[in-house]
Amino acid sequence: MKNKISTVVFIVMEIFLVAYMIMLFTAPLRTFNINFGRIYTVESKEKADNILSVIRENNMQALEPHFATNIENIEIGLARLNDFFTQNSLIYEQLVDVSFESFSSIIGEQESFRRTNFVYAITLEQGYGILYIDIAETNDRIEIITLRIDPLENPMGERHRFYGMPMNSTRVFFLLFSFALMLFIMYTEFDYYKRIKNRRIWLQIIMPISVIAFSINWNTLLLNISALTFNITPISLFSPGIMGEWTFTIHLPIVAILYWVVFRKKIMTKERNNLKSEHVA
Repeated sequence: MKNKISTVVFIVMEIFLVAYMIMLFTAPLRTFNINFGRIYTVESKEKADNILSVIRENNMQALEPHFATNIENIEIGLARLNDFFTQNSLIYEQLVDVSFESFSSIIGEQESFRRTNFVYAITLEQGYGILYIDIAETNDRIEIITLRIDPLENPMGERHRFYGMPMNSTRVFFLLFSFALMLFIMYTEFDYYKRIKNRRIWLQIIMPISVIAFSINWNTLLLNISALTFNITPISLFSPGIMGEWTFTIHLPIVAILYWVVFRKKIMTKERNNLKSEHVA
């Protein structure tokens, strides 16, 4: 019965590793469709839309009464933004991220509020940019907290292109190493199932577990090494949002490595000794 369960576990683990590798490298091809309407309020979105209309009309000074009163030098900042958009008009905008924070006072001494952060990927007459709009809502008013633009040479969407990045030696190495790592774990599972008679099912399951991670920002190629990072899958891809940069992480499968370095020889030696003892008896 135990051998049958071990066989099932082996098949499941091999199928899981193959399916996971396919899913992993097709994930960047997915189209993100996020419903931001569940995050912002109707009032805050109307305020953001009004700001975009004012930007197109090149009348930034009209926003001055709508800013929070504790923000200084509003006139200077709006004049600079007005000059920027006058010389480089807004052509198109896309809402790419929304987040919020809220505070509810339970003692009445502080005013409750909700702050919503809108991030737009914008196309200008000359170039591209990211537009940040922060709006605060209280019981009796809606105010603008932040209005900022970061110009970009390339579209913001390029930050989300995993396969569109140039395949230099670093990216090629990570891809080839990841494939080799997956094949190594699959072969380790096969070797353990084929050569070891008294198999431990729990060892078959935890074979991909890792403790050290090598993470690389796929866009900037910045490398980060993390120790004692337990993970059940040897490779992971992560993007924080619809236009976020991809992080590619390779996890070293410590259990599979220990199997070849320590466990395999000891287990096979023990099984041979047991077999000799049975023949002597």
